[in-house]
Amino acid sequence: HMNPHFIFNSINSIQGFYASGEVAMAKKYIGKFSTLLRLILDQSKKDLIDIHDERMTIEYYLDLNKLRFENKFDYEIQIDESLLKSREEIPPMLIQPFIENAIIHGLAPLKRMGKVIVRIIDDVHYIRCEVEDNGVGREFSRQLNKNKHFESTGIKVTEKRIELYNNASLHSAQPTLKIEDVLDQDGNIAGTLVSFSLVKNSI
Repeated sequence: HMNPHFIFNSINSIQGFYASGEVAMAKKYIGKFSTLLRLILDQSKKDLIDIHDERMTIEYYLDLNKLRFENKFDYEIQIDESLLKSREEIPPMLIQPFIENAIIHGLAPLKRMGKVIVRIIDDVHYIRCEVEDNGVGREFSRQLNKNKHFESTGIKVTEKRIELYNNASLHSAQPTLKIEDVLDQDGNIAGTLVSFSLVKNSI
């Protein structure tokens, strides 16, 4: 499930830290990177994982990207207590591609400090997942990438997985995936919000 680019970029970052003599930083990165790989390999064998495990994976992934992008952004992970208490489960690696997208296309081109907020919300029969960033917005990102033939296969594959997961349930699924602009008080684009709902497997 993990984007090969992320693995190559991580290895390049480790090499970069060594090349510039930042050995302590390289060791820290290797530690987090190997833990994340172990988590992902373990989770990839499962159809569903506990939300506690999902939070850990997201945290390691965001920490690695913070190191890689030299603290260019901050992050917050907000999970409803009720979901943690009932130990809800979700398919692994569904949220990560949207976080990756937010960082690379929304936050990396930013001139100011970036922020990603990941929310996992208890929505009665659904678990709603949101990834919000304060990045450059979809249109700016599109202009930036129009000369590169970029089609996020990771997002397309993930969307299909969400659809299949929800359709397997007896409950009618909410619209699969919504991507919208975040607006500031003056109505200017101030980021992107991605949201999707998963049918709870406990109902």
